Amino acid sequence: MAEDVFEALSHEIRRKIILLLNTPKTFTDLQRETNLESSALAFHLKKLGNLIKKNEQGYYELTDLGWKAYEIIQVLTQSNQNININNLIINNKSKPNLSRKLSEKINGALANLLGAIGESIGEALSNIDIKAEEVLVEVYNGPLKVLPNLEVNLDGGIVKISQGEPYAVIRCKNKEDLEISEIKDTLEINMDGCKADINYPPLNKLEINIDGGLLNVNNNAQILEINIDGGSAKLNVSSLTKSSLSMDGGIIKGTLSYVGQGSLDVDIDGGSVKLELCLPQGIGIIANNKINGGKVDVPTIIGEKGFITVNSYVNGGLVYISKSNC
Repeated sequence: MAEDVFEALSHEIRRKIILLLNTPKTFTDLQRETNLESSALAFHLKKLGNLIKKNEQGYYELTDLGWKAYEIIQVLTQSNQNININNLIINNKSKPNLSRKLSEKINGALANLLGAIGESIGEALSNIDIKAEEVLVEVYNGPLKVLPNLEVNLDGGIVKISQGEPYAVIRCKNKEDLEISEIKDTLEINMDGCKADINYPPLNKLEINIDGGLLNVNNNAQILEINIDGGSAKLNVSSLTKSSLSMDGGIIKGTLSYVGQGSLDVDIDGGSVKLELCLPQGIGIIANNKINGGKVDVPTIIGEKGFITVNSYVNGGLVYISKSNC
C-alpha cells in the first residue's frame, strides 16, 4: 500500500495522472492528455495500484488513498517555492530545503496519508482471524493465576484481552509457541504466531509488546504500556493514571479513560494514533509535542481540578487526541 503511494509521488507521469483524475476520466481521455501510447499508459495505471479504480461506468477515478496522494502533490505543485519535486526523495541522506510554512503543509498531508495507510493495515490484519483458525490448534484452555500485573508478548498473531474471570483460550501452531510464567508480581504470557482470548480482572499494570499482529483490549488498569512494531491495536481501557504507547509503524485507536490527573506518552515512528481521552469533569489537557515530520493534534484544555499531560514524540505519522467527559 505505501509502495503504491511513493511510486506515484516519485514519477512525473504518475503524478500527472493523479492530478488529471481530480475528475473521472476514460482511458482515451488519459491517453490524449498524457500523450502516451496505450501500452505505456496501461503500464503506469497498473503501477498506481490501489490509488485508482474503475467505476461502474468504466471511468478511472481516485480511491481514498489516491486522494491523499493528490493532496500531497497539490501542496508541492501549488507552492510559491521553486522546488523540483523529482528531488523530494524519501531517504536518510538529505532533507529538501523547504520553508517552514510549506514543510507544515507537506507534513500535514503526509500525516493524513499515513493515517489512511494505517487504517488499511488494521483492515488487512483483521483477516488473519479467519486464516488463523485453519492452521492453529488449541494449546491452552484453562484458568490463569491472578497477579497485580499482566505482561503479554506476541510475535505475530492476534490477542484479545477482556475484563472478567481469569481464563484464557490460546491457539498456536504447536505447544512450544506458548509460555506462561510468573515473575514476582507479574503474570507473563509469551506467544509466537498465536491467537489468544484472555479474560483477566482489573490490573495495576498491563504491558503488551507486539511484533506484528492484531490487538484488542477491553479492560481496567491503572498503568498501561503498549509497544508495537508493526500491527494494529484497538483499545478501551479504564481506571488509568498513566499510559505509554510506542509504535514503529501501524495504527492505534480507541478510548483511554482516566480516574483523575495523569499522563499519556505517545512515541511513534510512522503510523497513526487516534485516541479519545475520557476524563472526569474538571480535568484538562496539557500538550507537549516534539515533531520531526508528521502531524500532532492534541487540544489544550484548562482544568479546574488538574490535568492529563500528553507528551507526543513523532517521527513521521499522525497523532490525533480528542476529549470526552466520563
